[in-house]
Amino acid sequence: SPGIPLLAPTRWTVRVSALASISENYLALKETWLQSKTETKDSEMRARIGGVERQMDIFNFFFGVELGRKILNMTDNLSRTLQGPYISANKGQNIMQMTVKALQTMRLEVSFALFWKALEKNRQELGYINETKVGRKRKIPHCTQPRVEDLYQRTYYEVIDFASQAIQRRFDQDGYKILCKLEDLLCSKNQDLLKFDDVFNLYKEDLDKERLATQLNVLYANMGAGPVSLKNVVAFLKSLGQGQRHLYSMVMTLVELILLIPATNAISERSFSALRRVKTWLRSTMTQSRLNSAVLHVHNDETDKLDLLKIANEFTMRNDSR
Repeated sequence: SPGIPLLAPTRWTVRVSALASISENYLALKETWLQSKTETKDSEMRARIGGVERQMDIFNFFFGVELGRKILNMTDNLSRTLQGPYISANKGQNIMQMTVKALQTMRLEVSFALFWKALEKNRQELGYINETKVGRKRKIPHCTQPRVEDLYQRTYYEVIDFASQAIQRRFDQDGYKILCKLEDLLCSKNQDLLKFDDVFNLYKEDLDKERLATQLNVLYANMGAGPVSLKNVVAFLKSLGQGQRHLYSMVMTLVELILLIPATNAISERSFSALRRVKTWLRSTMTQSRLNSAVLHVHNDETDKLDLLKIANEFTMRNDSR
């Protein structure tokens, strides 16, 4: 079984590994609570431990942990995929739709029946979780008393719907739609540019529609009959000389706009993480003389213009003892 991660809020709300560690260490946690209550002398701490222990004995808590684990398995898989280095906006949109479709299949009655069966089996194996009960009737119903699983099935569906809608909301943003259109404009052959008027209106100072249409035709003709993707276009432009790239000036501007609006922030976060590691190493090894040399090397075009004799004379004239 995995160890218990630190109980940080982000781990509980966005990471499946935390819930998996709780689920797979239920008995170990039960023994830990009993031992902790015996060894702890602080009455307030014992009350806290007892409260957590009682919560874990309740079926609602057990149901929530297992359902959260099932949902977060899907969302974590989506997050890991979207953080890949070659994910474009359109690819991310397709991956999102596949995940939402998978979540909707979990909403079928047969899926809930399998989930409930496994839940009951795990509860019986643990042995000490309270049995599920139907809540107290508040008035005489006109229908028969519902089954326990019917009440939890409603919650099961609500959680799936909430997760699906939350994922879709993250992709249903104006900035993301513009990015998808920029990629479509670059990668889709033989299309009417009129449907990209909102893109040209937004970037009217950067993109000229007629020049871009002409350069895209030249690009498609020289790239061959293979699929056109952002990665392939970037590789093609890199293979050209500096003079040849002027032929695709508008295309290069379009590519720059796409690259400046990344589909996910994972790449930029990885870059900043690497930068922090470098800065930490530099701070721990940097001396003043090394820092001075590094600054002079970076600005060597300026230092080459300096008159060393004039600087030496000024240095000696500032102090009579020199």
